[in-house]
Amino acid sequence: ALHMRGAAHCRIEGNRFYAVGGNAIYAEDHNTRNLIRNNEISHAGSIGISLAGTRYFYTKRHYPLYNEVVDNHIHHCGVFDKYAPGIFLALSDSNVIGHNLIEHMPHHAINLGNSQYGRNIIEYNEIRDVALQTKDNGAINAWGEDPGGHVQKDADRSGHIIRYNLIVDTHGWDRDEKTGKLGPGV
Repeated sequence: ALHMRGAAHCRIEGNRFYAVGGNAIYAEDHNTRNLIRNNEISHAGSIGISLAGTRYFYTKRHYPLYNEVVDNHIHHCGVFDKYAPGIFLALSDSNVIGHNLIEHMPHHAINLGNSQYGRNIIEYNEIRDVALQTKDNGAINAWGEDPGGHVQKDADRSGHIIRYNLIVDTHGWDRDEKTGKLGPGV
């Protein structure tokens, strides 16, 4: 519904994104110091909020950079794409994801992608009833794959900070080997 590229110092605040067919807010590549605050995002076809860089080979920094995603209520997203998280970060650095309520999601609440690049801070979020329809998941998903060896994992700013989040009722779905049916904790 809202695609940002090359945006700086913008405020996306006090909006309601309801039943959009794809991603509600998609900040791609060079976005800096934007504030995404106090929005309600519900029934999006895919991701609620995405901060996604697309290149490993920036010489100094990965963008999106220094953005804040705070005080949002994200729920019932992933209507069409069941592997969509409430908030997605990929190849981004120094963003703050804080004080959000994320609930009733088919997959992750927050997905930090497959790169340890950057120092994103995930704090004080309330996460409830997620991983409702998919398996191989968690409330906050982060893994350190780096298929091309682009990340210096022992660098000062490598690795995310995840602290002070409330996580309740993370479900998991498995396939019953006898019946082939998908169900919680089968």
